[in-house]
Amino acid sequence: MLDERRADSHSTPLILEANGEAVGYFETYYAVEDRLGPYCDAAPYDQGVHVLVGEQAFLGKGQTPHWLNAVSHFLFLAEPRTRHIWGEPKADNKAMLRHTETTTWEKRGEFDFPHKRAALLCNPRDRFFLDTQL
Repeated sequence: MLDERRADSHSTPLILEANGEAVGYFETYYAVEDRLGPYCDAAPYDQGVHVLVGEQAFLGKGQTPHWLNAVSHFLFLAEPRTRHIWGEPKADNKAMLRHTETTTWEKRGEFDFPHKRAALLCNPRDRFFLDTQL
């Protein structure tokens, strides 16, 4: 699967590690080139991210904001023209959505993909660098 994802020029697969242990799998993409594009007000270099963290050691107990901020920081530094990072988790994913209260990610609304009801999340660059403590 990773070879297939690496060959796709529209997304970048990433594995985040902490102290040599895999935290999770992330895919980044340019939002305007993705199926998310029509649902958000993305600028040309805005990125989107898909997240898959299954290791219990990195979920809950305050862990999620750390890796969410680490991935956001990496994406903003890797592409200085990125003004926003976008996400589209399932609209009923309460565990993920509650992090809009403790990070600079904001819920901008909901919309329907053919396969799911999605929450539109956005992390504005200016707010991230003003309000995030790494």
